[in-house]
Amino acid sequence: MQALRIAIIATYFALGFIANTSVKAQQAESERWRPVSSPADRVFTFAQHGNRLFAGTENTGLWVSSNGGQSWQIQQTGLFEMTYDFSSLLSNGNTLWAGIRGGGVCQSLDGGTTWKTFNEGFQTQSFVAGIQQIGDVLYAAVESNVGLQDGGIYTTSVSKANWVRRGTGIPTAIPEILSFKKTASNALIIASTNSGTRRGNIYVSTDLGKTWQDRRIADAQNVSSLAVAGDIILAGTSNGVYISTTLGETWSKFGLQGKYVDVVTMVNGVVCASVDGEGVFMSDSGNWWLSLTENLPTSGDFVSALFVHNNKLLASLSATKGVWAFSFTTTSVNDSKNISTVVLGQNYPNPTRGGTTTIPLSLQKPETIRLVVVDALGRTVKSVLENEVLQAGAHLLNVDLQGLPIGVYHYQLTTSTGVLRKSLVHQ
Repeated sequence: MQALRIAIIATYFALGFIANTSVKAQQAESERWRPVSSPADRVFTFAQHGNRLFAGTENTGLWVSSNGGQSWQIQQTGLFEMTYDFSSLLSNGNTLWAGIRGGGVCQSLDGGTTWKTFNEGFQTQSFVAGIQQIGDVLYAAVESNVGLQDGGIYTTSVSKANWVRRGTGIPTAIPEILSFKKTASNALIIASTNSGTRRGNIYVSTDLGKTWQDRRIADAQNVSSLAVAGDIILAGTSNGVYISTTLGETWSKFGLQGKYVDVVTMVNGVVCASVDGEGVFMSDSGNWWLSLTENLPTSGDFVSALFVHNNKLLASLSATKGVWAFSFTTTSVNDSKNISTVVLGQNYPNPTRGGTTTIPLSLQKPETIRLVVVDALGRTVKSVLENEVLQAGAHLLNVDLQGLPIGVYHYQLTTSTGVLRKSLVHQ
């Protein structure tokens, strides 16, 4: 039953969220992670507004790019409130909102050029950890800080700030809030760190913030990130990724258990997650995870934000390492030759152990494939599959390289969409 549920979810992702495009991670050397020009400090949140890309940073304000993140300029707002840590940016219609820890909420009505505070009703300095808008109502998730604004959910009209704490069932002394999202049916979800003996705190409201239910994940401690696809909720936690199809009433493991997941997001129906100190991974159904890390310098660091812009996945690291981009290609599903998403994973273990290794791959539809191992001169030294039909889904292919000389080889996958190639070390 669990396998069937995961299969249904995977189909939902594949059909519901790749309705107009299919996504293929580029495996060529030229399409690995590339550093791009980045703001002067760690980026916590991105937002696209028109043709401009905004980045809210840790303590150096708001930055803007008009060329897809290739270059950035600081946005001079003149507001002291916007020099604190950004928690969220929200683009809605002609308005751009900023949630700031220590600076409350700020608003721009002209595409992010000029800004004003939007904090009337907050009695003291507010630590806004996230903002959402439903209709004409703006919601702010506020963290509790000693001597400052009580924690919880505050609401106001978008036309004039008059913040009022709203809702029952959510504590005033809520610990650090790490994510605030809404679903397609306008359910609101808060994720936070643990508090005392409480673990995996998640609060959900299905009545526009009037009442809140505690729907924590029992097997996790901190919940660091949320991603929403329709009414499906993904949670990145200190114990991997979890998924809920019941607005948080029940949770199931979705993979990467035992790892601290900093950020989880969606790339046209494919789940991407960053693991503390290890890098970025992607999956279609949670049954297996493909590492996208390659040359991303995450050792001793963590990814603070993931954002999709112009078919590129942006990952923010520390100020010294900056922002990096990973390219995806997007092709129309009306082109029958290109409707298949084919992802070739990195073999493991790498180097091989005992002369054997496993190669993961994922297919969006049944494919006739050829998989071979070649040497540095391109000569086939091992045929794994020769024009065999594999069904849609994730596959783990065991390869025995015993008898081959120790060295660096390449494994090459040929499908109807082209050729993908990766390197392996045989020892």
